[in-house]
Amino acid sequence: MARSLICRPFGPFHGGAVNRLIRFFGKMSSGRWLVSAQNPVHLDEYSEPQPDLMLLKPAPDNYTSRHPRQDDVFLLIEVADTTLVYESWRKTAHVCSRWDLRGWDPESPRQEY
Repeated sequence: MARSLICRPFGPFHGGAVNRLIRFFGKMSSGRWLVSAQNPVHLDEYSEPQPDLMLLKPAPDNYTSRHPRQDDVFLLIEVADTTLVYESWRKTAHVCSRWDLRGWDPESPRQEY
């Protein structure tokens, strides 16, 4: 059975943080990666989360024929502008568990999941 998460609207801090990341990684790219914001990444038949930002391997068609997959992702970032709540942790932990990734909560630098 398919499940969905109910997401709260983004606040201005969240949008500004994502825009800063887009600008920073865009300037640093020099064509080495594609900056993708709030677009899906294909994990499996039932899971296509939309992280706030991904750095992707360049693709000739800019991923217009398919969503990027795990092997296409150099870096995936999820921005949280409030104290992380259960659903945010659950969403991020789900993505991290699919890959060999680690999450980091800047409010608690020693806490990884």
